Amino acid sequence: MEKIFEHFDKTPKTPIYHYTSQKGLIGIVLNKEIWASKIQYLNDSTEFRHAYYLLQKRLGTEFRSIDDKFINGLKNSADGSKHINIFAASFSENGDLLSQWRAYCPDSGGYNIGFNHSDLEWLLNSYNLEIVPCIYEEEKQFLLIDELINHFLTKYQNDQISDWMDFLDDFKSEFIRLAPVLKHPSFREEKEWRIVSRPVSYYNEEVDYRPGESMIIPYYKMRLASSDDNFSFHKINIGPTPHKKLAEHSVMGLLFKSGHFNSTANHQMIDKSKIPYRTW
Repeated sequence: MEKIFEHFDKTPKTPIYHYTSQKGLIGIVLNKEIWASKIQYLNDSTEFRHAYYLLQKRLGTEFRSIDDKFINGLKNSADGSKHINIFAASFSENGDLLSQWRAYCPDSGGYNIGFNHSDLEWLLNSYNLEIVPCIYEEEKQFLLIDELINHFLTKYQNDQISDWMDFLDDFKSEFIRLAPVLKHPSFREEKEWRIVSRPVSYYNEEVDYRPGESMIIPYYKMRLASSDDNFSFHKINIGPTPHKKLAEHSVMGLLFKSGHFNSTANHQMIDKSKIPYRTW
């Protein structure tokens, strides 16, 4: 699965930005942790189902000549993963994007916090996470889906299967790894990178729940550094607000309270949105 491996080997070369609310920013800076939401509860209502749609479409066209045991086995295995307990934290390559301010930040004022890849390495290694860019182009999505199917089809046709259920479990594991990065094309403007977990038990003490707009949202609490002294980030951007100067001073105070930044560094770490967007 060369193309899939190549995609998952990518790392961000420039800072990536996590858009959040006032409460979210305070929690990240003071608690040195980030919350990853269960993937089915993110803002794209087609999460995970989009990948299943792609798989189903391909199995019904390009691979329709393969026998029913293989086709139905893969379909049922993928369908059985639609409620899988995996979590994702979203980042954008764009630190000042109107659609992101609207989508993730309340009218009362939003922020984003930018990280370099090096800032996130401890988190990724400690929680066995992957950081991956999302794919929006259907042609590329089908390319990876085809590669996934072909990988398991080769095993199937060459009698390389010792246990059928283990074979389907292996497919399911690879499918749920790929599915979170295949996003509906209408979200392409976001240029999203995701930090994605492996399946997490509901009994994990770091799994918790918060109120959402229309339902309770499961989330996974993850520390960003082994200690406060090792916490680092690239920049904080203040979203559109009528009180830019006051917002800047309060963010600076928050950084002082966190105990790791001097006044010169604080000024360099804070920026303000240039977008003339108003909700007040």
